Amino acid sequence: MTQPPTNSTTAPAASPPSTQKPRCRETLAVFTICWVALAGHAAVTGRLAGPPRNPDGVSYHAIGIGLAEGHGYATAHASPRFRQPYEAAGQSDALPPPGEPSTTALRPPLLPTVHAVAARTVGPRFWLLRLLTTACVAAATAITFRWVATAVLCTRNGDVRLAAGLLIALAVVVDYRTREMSRTLLTEPLAALFVAAAVDRLIVLTRTNRLRDGLWVGVWLGLAALTRTAIVLWLPVLAATWCIVRWTTSDQTLAGSARAAAVWTGVALLIVSPWIVRNARLPGRHLLGTQGSLELPAGFSDAAWDRRGIWDIESRPGFELAEGFAAESQQATSNRRIALDWIQHHPEKAAVLFPLKVLRELGPHAHGDVALWILAALGIAASWPRAAAWVPLLPVVATLVVVGVTWSVAGRFLWPVAPLMHGLATLGLFHAVVSIRRNRTVTAAGATPPANASLDGSRD
Repeated sequence: MTQPPTNSTTAPAASPPSTQKPRCRETLAVFTICWVALAGHAAVTGRLAGPPRNPDGVSYHAIGIGLAEGHGYATAHASPRFRQPYEAAGQSDALPPPGEPSTTALRPPLLPTVHAVAARTVGPRFWLLRLLTTACVAAATAITFRWVATAVLCTRNGDVRLAAGLLIALAVVVDYRTREMSRTLLTEPLAALFVAAAVDRLIVLTRTNRLRDGLWVGVWLGLAALTRTAIVLWLPVLAATWCIVRWTTSDQTLAGSARAAAVWTGVALLIVSPWIVRNARLPGRHLLGTQGSLELPAGFSDAAWDRRGIWDIESRPGFELAEGFAAESQQATSNRRIALDWIQHHPEKAAVLFPLKVLRELGPHAHGDVALWILAALGIAASWPRAAAWVPLLPVVATLVVVGVTWSVAGRFLWPVAPLMHGLATLGLFHAVVSIRRNRTVTAAGATPPANASLDGSRD
């Protein structure tokens, strides 16, 4: 007969992992460690200070100076405030030819607005902007930790700290994209933050069905779309896949999920609508901006076929744009027509390019990529059908669909969703570590491990 335990004090029963919230101090620790590591790496490698080096970054900066100097949403290539930092840093070769301020719809508005605020407040202190971008990436990782910790949380605090350590290791050490993205003055850091925040709220919405959660999903997606316009094209993919998977993995009706998706989609479109309306009033009516149309031949043309859909600036006509919005708009209209005509005359090649672009975007582009994808697949399998297993995957799927219908940049379009992949990979690695620990403990005790032990150590 089994004797009752002599100690009358028993540990409180663990609440279900899906309802526990990770402690704020662990989330803050993840943010602080990542921020210090990323900013420190940028400083050590000499990339913390100095103006942008990427041509896209130079373009965003030029528009920001145009805003700061009162020229409206226009490039300010001739402004001394714009040119002086590059000349002082010995980067004059990165400067475009000087010209009169020119209205543009080439770049989405949020990052130029950040440049404008910085120009008016702190001047050309680019190290402050890079502290901001590294903070954005660190915050995206910390937000990701919230749903990772919720998925693995149990009575012992060590499990949460293990998940935090694994996430930091995967994000900062294993994946080079985190370090590269955080120090670039491009849209990816801001987009990664907003997408991570949207996914965090979407996971909660999947469980609660609360209106306020749906509104917040829309707010974060709208801000992400103002940062990277292609995210507008995510919305139908996200809405459709979320409704279908939620319907098949829970007791929620498809109609109820569709109503919730309509809320956050509508809010996102409402937030991005001023940018769309502004562009609709310009010649050419490029509602989402001119960049998509300008670059489209890089995804659909004979040159694109030869490069298997990989973007190359020389693959599109008029890659050296003349000054002035009239030339920008005319070239965008012409390039869009060229790409659509090529699709019409080569439908088979256009169809084949879709999976080729997706595969080229997936890579691998570095040694750690294969490990991340394998661990992410393990994390999805180990956590299914919890929302944390599939909701973070939806923006990745949406990104790949957009890549297939546009062009691939050999992995760069996945940068804004990299924190989500780190989270899924952390679930997989956590599952592997916990399984190894459990098997060792059971083996030492001479017993058989339970077959239905879940990822967090509880019984399903």
